[in-house]
Amino acid sequence: MHLNPERLEYYQKRLSQLLQNATQHIRSYHNELTTLKGPQLIEQTQNLWELSQRYRLVASSNASAGLALLSACQDVFTAIYETISQLNEDLIELAKDVKEFQLECRSLQAEQDDEWSHLVDWNTWLKKTLIVFQTQAKYLELSMRSMLPKRIENSVVEQFRKDLQLPENYVASIYLGLAKAHLKPGMLLPTR
Repeated sequence: MHLNPERLEYYQKRLSQLLQNATQHIRSYHNELTTLKGPQLIEQTQNLWELSQRYRLVASSNASAGLALLSACQDVFTAIYETISQLNEDLIELAKDVKEFQLECRSLQAEQDDEWSHLVDWNTWLKKTLIVFQTQAKYLELSMRSMLPKRIENSVVEQFRKDLQLPENYVASIYLGLAKAHLKPGMLLPTR
């Protein structure tokens, strides 16, 4: 069953808009993590490690200095926690966009009784990108939970840094999908 031109135009506009929203969230999230929040998180974790080392040195000999350092550790930990929480909130918004795109594709498929392979490709790319980001955020959260101010180890800081870096193949896939979306923003559905 073929769609009439009005329905085809509706799906073309709707899917294009949903894809544009999702790719904008992906681009924004990735750029923010790599240029703003990532370096900030690295600096904060390094600062937390340094403060915890100072705490270890002075806590037994000077209780008030130890308390001040512990308070400073808690402030830095709170800032790290809030940044990671904000990343998770951003991912919730991206997940909504991905889900909406998938639902609209299913609706089109139900009306058309057909499946366009490039829509499947977009669905797969969006879902894979979301899963990569969610996994990274979960690892960051787990590493963060290992940052107890009194006992933070350098290995935890190093692991946190590693968790901030996505593997090259994931980054390449993200950039390739963003480039495709940028080059063909309104050409999701072929004319039949």
